[in-house]
Amino acid sequence: PEFIQNMAIVCPPNPIHGNSPSDRPSEGCARSIQRCCVLNCLCCLLCCFKPLLNKWSQDPAEFTKFAESNFVKNPVEKEFFEDNPEWLKQQEDEFKYAVSESKENGTTAMIQDMFIINKTQWGFKIRDIELETKDNKIFVWYGTKDDAAPNGKWYCDTLRNSVERRLDDYGHAAIFIKNTEILLDLISE
Repeated sequence: PEFIQNMAIVCPPNPIHGNSPSDRPSEGCARSIQRCCVLNCLCCLLCCFKPLLNKWSQDPAEFTKFAESNFVKNPVEKEFFEDNPEWLKQQEDEFKYAVSESKENGTTAMIQDMFIINKTQWGFKIRDIELETKDNKIFVWYGTKDDAAPNGKWYCDTLRNSVERRLDDYGHAAIFIKNTEILLDLISE
């Protein structure tokens, strides 16, 4: 922490422990059910996600289609995916490798990790994060259409020294399209 001058949070995750809205964002019914399952039901996660991950590991192009239909929210993002087929192929190959059942990690381990990471309390509250001085900043980059990580505004409102970097009409794919801009912004401060 004493080495951190500035930091960036891109597509912020949803803290799932604590009381809403001070420790985590408010959520609708569907997210409440998801949170309950993630916190309490490893068996449920394995039953729901393992067949899907196995299917995608056999045909990573199906994962790409799913990702595009669920996370690509605007014409700029769609154009990025269309103009970068080699990038998409690399993502498919990396996904296939990560969830391959022939590997130690496989889909079961991936789901167990997701469960353990989310079941473990973070040990701090988002609102309590402070940087050494008021000159240090936390840049929060988020797309206003990001359904996968919809909490960017909440992070900006909750974190001290936050600098909002809202990307209007971008979804979860913003991190890929804006990564150079995000890094340049971070190191220029």
